[in-house]
This record gives sequence, structure tokens and C-alpha cells, in this order.
Amino acid sequence: MNDLDLKYLEFASSISFFEFYQIEHKDPHFKTEGYQEEINKLSEKSNWAPKELSLFLKQYPKSYEIFQEIFQLQRFTNTQLTHFLFDISLLNSMDTKLILEYLQTNLNNDLVFNKIFTNNSKESSVINFEKVQDIYNIDSDTTNELVFLFKLSIQNYIDKASKSVTIVHDRIKNDKMLDVSDRIASYIINNLNFNEVKKCILLDEYLRNKRMPIDTKYIHGNFGIYKISRILERNGFANNYGISNKTLDEIKSKFSYSRETKIQGITKNDGKEKKFDFVLYYDMKPIILIETNFYSTSGSKININDDEYKYLDDEIKLKHPDLKFMWITDGNYWLTTEGKKRFMKLYERFENRILNYTLFEKELSNIKKN
Repeated sequence: MNDLDLKYLEFASSISFFEFYQIEHKDPHFKTEGYQEEINKLSEKSNWAPKELSLFLKQYPKSYEIFQEIFQLQRFTNTQLTHFLFDISLLNSMDTKLILEYLQTNLNNDLVFNKIFTNNSKESSVINFEKVQDIYNIDSDTTNELVFLFKLSIQNYIDKASKSVTIVHDRIKNDKMLDVSDRIASYIINNLNFNEVKKCILLDEYLRNKRMPIDTKYIHGNFGIYKISRILERNGFANNYGISNKTLDEIKSKFSYSRETKIQGITKNDGKEKKFDFVLYYDMKPIILIETNFYSTSGSKININDDEYKYLDDEIKLKHPDLKFMWITDGNYWLTTEGKKRFMKLYERFENRILNYTLFEKELSNIKKN
């Protein structure tokens, strides 16, 4: 084996795999105490027909949130809401007369919709709201404007309803909008298979204990930050974040680090100022600039980082020869054939300034010594 093979073997044999140190779900949030009557009524019946469930929704509009909690991670989407609250098949038809009649129904029977449509019509240069009372005797240009304003107002209505469940409740129990509860009930039973799902869960227990997942993509992207922070603190580096004058005195002539830090004059290859993942200090003077990445697989990200870090290394050597750049990278990508080839090329340039977490921790004693 030549020296480069030995260096790769040292690097690859100490590669780390991703550790699931993080909590992946939020605490349960659904307050079943406010829905006990609805939960009990839904639990009593083993098989619901669409019409029965429609009548139940009208009587108990709060049950909408129960169905939302059963079938969605967080809430029904705006697309689902639009289908629930408005007759999409009618709106998608070419029958302008029916669409205008439906507009009239919404204006007459839904105050929230009426207000939204009125506000939108004030922005129109073609129509004013008085004409809506006689919407069947208008010219074709104005008809197109009316249909446009109707659809725009539906979109605005859905935006509001997605933020206020009271609007949904009011629409469900509105006696002039009987089709709303029918559509929701049909969708819940036929599209979401409520009767089958209900057989698999104890409703009260499920609602009480359901947990929302946390975005682990973000956590995965910050795994290197977590690891290096712990390594530095284990090895006596103080965190400079939020230091006071008193703390400043305490860390003089000692090692410390900061996160997301710019060094004057150093830019990325796109010309923007660079924030380094870590800057290591001795006696409050920067000594080492660190970027860190964890790669489980190959992809465009590593190619981008590769180019950027080579550029940064040249920038630092030119503008700050007193500073050293280090790339701390880890993950099972480096065990692949592609990863091995890349490491060997990079080592010819960076030498012992490209390290993984284990080798970085071993190197810290030399960093302190030097």
C-alpha cells in the first residue's frame, strides 16, 4: 500500500454513520376534552352511510377537526377544502348560467364570501357590485369578469378558511348550503375509507396520542454541526455565543469557537460573503476556519461543496495566510468507490485538513499544541 492508500484507509475506517439522537415527533396536541360528545357519537356506530355522516356533520360541525386529525398529518389541504366547501364540478362546467346562479346563492347565504366578493369587485374596472343583483342580464364581457371574480373570491375564501376553522364550521351547518356536508361525508367515507379505518383504532386513544413528525431533513443537514460542537466542548473549547465582559476575561489565553461567522474579506465563488460553520480561536484570535458536511449518498451537493471549498482555500491562503481552512466531512458516501477516488484527489490538496469527526477530535491536541 502506498501512503495515499494508507491515508484513505485511516479515514474510511473511522467513518461515522448517522446517529438518531433527535426527537422525531412533537408532543400530542389534540385536546380531546373539547370533543368528547363528538368522539362518543362517532364511536357508537360501526358503519356510517354518507347521508348519515352528512347529517352528523351538520349537527356536530366540530367533528370536522376529528376527521382532519385522523386522516391528515396537520390539516386538510386547500385543494381538499375547496372541494368540501364549493361545488367544483359545477364551477368546472361550461354552463355560465348555473355558475352565476351559484354565485348568487353564495352571495345571499354566506356573509364571509359576500364580503370577500364585494372587496374584489371594488378592484374591477368592468363591474360594480350593484350589477350583481341582476347578473343574468349582462353582456358577455361582464359575465367573464363575474366568473373570474367568483373564482378569485373562492380562492381568497379558502385562504381564510384554512386559518379559521370557524368559517368551515359555519359553512358546514349553513342550511342553505346542504351540499357542503354531503361532499365532506362522501369524501371521508368513499375516498378516505373512514369505516374501515375506524375498525383499526380506538378513536379517543388515537386522538389523544397522535404525534406530528418533526422535519428530520433539517436535523440530518445539521448532524455535523451537532457532532463538532460536542467534540469542541469535550476538548475544552468554550462557545463564544452570548459572551459577556466577564466571560471574555475568562476565555482570554484559552480556546473557544463560534458558529456561522464571517471573516472580513473572504467571499464564496459567487462573490457573496462567506459564513463559516465554525471558527476556532485562541485568545479570541481566529486560527482555524471550518466547513462541515455529512454525506450519506452521492449527489450534486458534494460537487458544489468540492468546488466551493477549493475556492475558499485559495482565498484564505491569499488574504489570510495566518488562518487555516479545514473541511470536516463524514458519512458512508466516503466508503464508496466514488468516495474513495474523491478523497484521494482532495487529500493531495488538503492533506490533513480534510478529516472526519474521529480524526478531527484526534487532531485537536496538535491544533492546541501548535
